[in-house]
Parts: sequence; structure tokens; C-alpha cells
Amino acid sequence: MRVGIFLGRAIPFLHPGHLWLMEKILKENDLMVACIGSAQLTEPFTIEERRAHWQRQLGGLFPNKKFVICEIVDPVPIDTWPEDMVRVCGIKADDQNTFYRSDPLDPKYIRRLKELGIEVKKVKRKSFLFMAPDGYYRRISSGTEVRMILERVKPEEVDHGKREGK
Repeated sequence: MRVGIFLGRAIPFLHPGHLWLMEKILKENDLMVACIGSAQLTEPFTIEERRAHWQRQLGGLFPNKKFVICEIVDPVPIDTWPEDMVRVCGIKADDQNTFYRSDPLDPKYIRRLKELGIEVKKVKRKSFLFMAPDGYYRRISSGTEVRMILERVKPEEVDHGKREGK
């Protein structure tokens, strides 16, 4: 069986970059293992909220595809995340496993994943338009960029064209 593995924190929830990569994984594999990382985080969304959102989104967008959702708590030490991911998600070494990554990954993790029976596939990130609370669109390519915009632009601080005396 060909298994594609996706790992993301889902803070914010699935954005177009996540969905693009998940669609690619689902096209190239028999099963997608979607791992929600940093499951211990509760702000701004609990793991239950993140899981329910992923389930609804993936079930609605890809109704005929096979996927499982796993929750990964950041291990201590953090360096053991590859082993934790394999254990928590039930990834079998006898499957053809591919870990999809758009961000750079430390070579030590690439080696460890390979030892666990998982190949790492680097994919070029696709950018998308994101409309920030201030009403402006920005071309971005990661959830980190979305979080940075949301931290800088608070909805309550946005004028939206309203001026005093109007």
C-alpha cells in the first residue's frame, strides 16, 4: 500500500496551501495519514476543534479518498518526533511510506525517517492569495505567514473605511 504522510499544526485551520498538498498526497497514494502536530496546544483552537475541522474539510472535499487523522503531542525531547509519529499513527514499515514536506527538514530527521521505512519527498510550495482582516489580499505560501499576518493585523483595529464624523 502507498501511504502519504502529512504533518501540520492546523493553526490556523486548513488553508489553501495545506489543501493543495493534501490533494497531491491523495492523488499519489492509496491512503493519507494526516498528522495534527502540537496537539497539546489549545490556543487559538483545541485539538478537538482542529480534528473536527480537518474531518469535515477532508470528508467534504475528498469523499472518495482514504485518510486517517492522528494527533501528535510534541514529545520531550522534541527530537523523538519521527518515532512518535510512527507509533501514534500506526505507520507500518512494510508499506510504501512517503513523508511530504514543503519546508526544509534537518538531514538527521531525513535519515531517521528513512530508517523507519519512510521516504521524504520535498515538494515546492504553492502560494495562494489570503485576505487579511484589514481587507487586503496578500500572496503567501504557509500557515506561519498567515499567523504572522493575523498577529500584526487585529480585526478590531481595522478602520474599513469608517471615519469620524461620517
